[in-house]
Amino acid sequence: MWTVANPGLGEPDSILSESRIRSAKAANLRTLQTTLASAQSHAETTGWTALSRDAFVDRLVALVPEIDLLIRGLDAQSAALQTYSVTVDEIQGEQRLLEARRITADTDLYDLQFGRTDFALPGDTFIFMPTTVLQTRREEAFEVAYAAIAAIDVV
Repeated sequence: MWTVANPGLGEPDSILSESRIRSAKAANLRTLQTTLASAQSHAETTGWTALSRDAFVDRLVALVPEIDLLIRGLDAQSAALQTYSVTVDEIQGEQRLLEARRITADTDLYDLQFGRTDFALPGDTFIFMPTTVLQTRREEAFEVAYAAIAAIDVV
């Protein structure tokens, strides 16, 4: 499972969930910002004239950049996590493809090693194949199988 301590565990859904949590928190802060702006406006337009009103309004004004900073930070984290989720998903897709290719290549090599291949090509029309042709095809098949495995292992 993806955690803050180990974000590389690779669960795209969990990573995307973390992104959505941050988006929701940013949305909540936007709502709070609107509420605070309304409270500030209300405090400035009422008959409240005490020093406490000025302190209240000043505090609300001071909160605006702090809340805005939090919103921008949460939005940036959300966007980064969305990108990370997509990237992890793509990497996992490539990994599954490579694993499937490796299984196929290993199976082909196993079949070659244990004689489960007759080395006949689709255009072959004869039943008996000369030993030299058979040996050449066998060697070529081994080269192809080893090359395929080597190409997969390099990735």
